[in-house]
Amino acid sequence: MAYFADRRLSRLLDRCGLAVFDMNGLIVDDEEVQLQSVNRTLARFGIAVGEEYWMARCVGSRAEEYLPGILEDGGVDPGSVDVGELVAEKNARYQRLVASRAGELARPGVLALIDHLHRDPGRGLALATSANPEEVASILGPGGLGLMNRFSWVAHGGEVDAGKPDPAIYRLVSEKSGVSPDRCLVFEDSGVGAAAAAAAGMACIAVPNRFTRGQEFTGARFLVDNLTREARVLGVPRRAGT
Repeated sequence: MAYFADRRLSRLLDRCGLAVFDMNGLIVDDEEVQLQSVNRTLARFGIAVGEEYWMARCVGSRAEEYLPGILEDGGVDPGSVDVGELVAEKNARYQRLVASRAGELARPGVLALIDHLHRDPGRGLALATSANPEEVASILGPGGLGLMNRFSWVAHGGEVDAGKPDPAIYRLVSEKSGVSPDRCLVFEDSGVGAAAAAAAGMACIAVPNRFTRGQEFTGARFLVDNLTREARVLGVPRRAGT
């Protein structure tokens, strides 16, 4: 039985051999929790990041990538601070907050879609996230959504040197699963994530959230409003190189 009512989405899903999910912002709408964790961590420096800055400079990137820029913009020399300790502190705060709220943060339709795909023996399921393993466990483990057993392959940020839009994380998923990129379908919420999937040679359905809806999704096949069966196509983004 087809999942999506929209035939374009249904055809794209039916053709794939591996469905690949991002996590932060896609499975859980957690950007507000991420921002809260960053601001609590940086409060001792007198730094408070606003939503516009977060959306423009941080969404889709790893903490070790955006924290030095936040410090510098806040008048703090990143070289005078142990950024690694700040990343660990921010991640610990985030994990405590998100584990208790995972159920309410799940985005519309995503749990039903994952369950639908998990029941299909002809298609694999994978997770490709910039998050670390502890963060993945907080959201998808027994204390969170309890979804870890749904994914046959997991690639996390600690396994690649470069974050999105670099395609490394998606190439790693292809290598782990043995499924060629042209048979993979990625679900992403950010512009950099869609760009990473496209650069890896994978089709992508982009599902923006409140923090990413203004981003460019060049390279995605479709832009949709949610992942329910009744998902509406909001647009067909311009393909890369066109």
